Amino acid sequence: IDWAETTYISVRGEIHTSWKISENSFILNVKVPTGCRATISLPGADPGKITENNIPVTESGYIKVKGIRKDRTLCEVSSGEYAFRTSFK
Repeated sequence: IDWAETTYISVRGEIHTSWKISENSFILNVKVPTGCRATISLPGADPGKITENNIPVTESGYIKVKGIRKDRTLCEVSSGEYAFRTSFK
């Protein structure tokens, strides 16, 4: 499997996620409903190599890196749409 996509209509609004693997990169798009927060688990134990909208998550003012667990980076986000990318290299 090199891609997946799903949408869920919650009582707070639409939750949407899609991901794909392309040229040694993992690309994840996420939509979080208004008034909600989400924890995003991304492959890779180096947050400096993960970007959101081409900005490293470690430099983002609206993404909080919560930690590393089992070679995955955990990021907390508030409502909105996000485009994450990380490399498999």
